[in-house]
Amino acid sequence: MSDGWGGWVETYADHLTGVPCRRSSPTPRTATVADQLQAVISHEVYFMPATDVRRGDQIIVDGYTLLVEATSEPSETAYRKASCSETQMGA
Repeated sequence: MSDGWGGWVETYADHLTGVPCRRSSPTPRTATVADQLQAVISHEVYFMPATDVRRGDQIIVDGYTLLVEATSEPSETAYRKASCSETQMGA
């Protein structure tokens, strides 16, 4: 979406709310993006198999705002797994 100044702004629309899921323990790593040190936290979130969650979705689970990086299903479709990331800005 245009910001009116020649740039753009990402916006998200509510797609699913109140969907049951389970979040695993986070795994931290650090990364330098645009000369800024950031902590990137990886989360695995598990949903029911028919849940419509896709790469690029932004989800809020347990108060964490997460970006869905990839989704996968096991060979026996008991759940859908979303590999997600959370970025924390640092010094």
